[in-house]
Amino acid sequence: MLSPTAPVYGNLASATSRAMAGLQRSVGLALQGDGSEKVLDNGDGGQHIYSSRLGSQVKSKQAQITSLQNAVSFSQSQRGALTVAMSIFDRMGELAVLAADPILSASDRKNLDLEFNELRNLSDQIGKQRFNGQKLYRRSYLKENFDDLSLNPFVSATEEIVMSGDGTDWTSSPPSQWTMQKAAAHGTGGGTVIPEFDGWTFMDSESWQNTAAETIGDGGQNRNLFTKGTGVVAVADSDEFDDDGYAGIQLDSALSTPSIDISGAEANTIFLKYDSSWRQEAGAHVGKVIVSFDGGASSTILQLDGASPDGYDESVELAVNNPTGASSMQVSWDYSGRNNWWWAIDNIEVAESKQEVFVDDHSFDLENIEVPRLPDSSALNLLTSDSASSAVSTLTSFVEKLGDQKALLGSNLTELEFSIDRLNSQVMAGQVSLDRMTDAEMAEDMVRLSRDKIVSEGSIALMTQARGINQNLMNILL
Repeated sequence: MLSPTAPVYGNLASATSRAMAGLQRSVGLALQGDGSEKVLDNGDGGQHIYSSRLGSQVKSKQAQITSLQNAVSFSQSQRGALTVAMSIFDRMGELAVLAADPILSASDRKNLDLEFNELRNLSDQIGKQRFNGQKLYRRSYLKENFDDLSLNPFVSATEEIVMSGDGTDWTSSPPSQWTMQKAAAHGTGGGTVIPEFDGWTFMDSESWQNTAAETIGDGGQNRNLFTKGTGVVAVADSDEFDDDGYAGIQLDSALSTPSIDISGAEANTIFLKYDSSWRQEAGAHVGKVIVSFDGGASSTILQLDGASPDGYDESVELAVNNPTGASSMQVSWDYSGRNNWWWAIDNIEVAESKQEVFVDDHSFDLENIEVPRLPDSSALNLLTSDSASSAVSTLTSFVEKLGDQKALLGSNLTELEFSIDRLNSQVMAGQVSLDRMTDAEMAEDMVRLSRDKIVSEGSIALMTQARGINQNLMNILL
């Protein structure tokens, strides 16, 4: 006789209970977790590592999406303020056209000039607006890439170019208001001065490579590696300067910017940026970046020498540490060497720092928008017909700049929104993979529960039948 307390009934009940508990655990993890805990509980370490990494990537990309959405709001605020600035400049241009009318009286022009100055002050305030503590616009105080310089053919026999060009090779004339100073030691030590490399000079980048080349395509002793330097570059090349006699003639020269107006800049907010090619050689070979403020004492913010590593193609960014209240500054690149290779620079900018946002494994550079800074009233006013006509021309160019800035903003917003869409797709794909892992575990538990339920129901039926048999036997016997 099968006893109602037989072990089979306990085993069936225990199996059913375990299956129910497994299903409940899977459902709980699917609703509350990312699936990795369930994988770990089942002892699949490899799958747990993968699901944990995937979950971390999903969370990271979700955080990046939030950051990019903030950047979109930032750029939209820029666009709104820029639209206001364009309206201001349009009205100033309209006032300038009215003031250029030769039949206006002096008092009429004075009234127009009064509104003109109020609008100038308003535009300056727009350039200082902030978004969540961050400046909406940055100030750029100087930009120079030397590409507007007029170049001439090489003149020295030592500079016979390996690959013939179009005759636009070099000039010793710097941009307007830039200066090049030669130290007392410059040109000493023997040998003959080569005009093309007599201090800091300005070279077509390909001509500079080719004049130093020994054979076609050899790169001019690695001068071709300066790929960031395009068009015309500024060059201090002590190696080429010593090509006539190789007697160790000294190159010792400094290239300086004009005095740069930085009035109104907050302390320690200005940076110097430029592209650089430096090839070092042991010995008396020194390059310095020097700054001064308001015509005061100079300070060195970067120094290279014979122990500095080669930097054939680098973008350099240096804090100039502008003091509170400084109204002007000047930057110099001072180089000295005696047949010790070169220093070349290009794409110089003095500006406030850029805004960036992190996307994937790199920093996304927001297009840096600038509200053009109008000259003061002594240089831009409507007090005479001639000054009003000049203001019309100035404001027209400024409105064109603002139009270019709006175009940059549109491009910037499009790229930001594209990046958000791309990250959203990656997040969805990662989440689907995590959900699939959890769904697979749940499905296994459902199959296990169904199997155990079938066995359990069959066992219950068997037990019921056995109990019926036992009862019938008892009735017969009694």
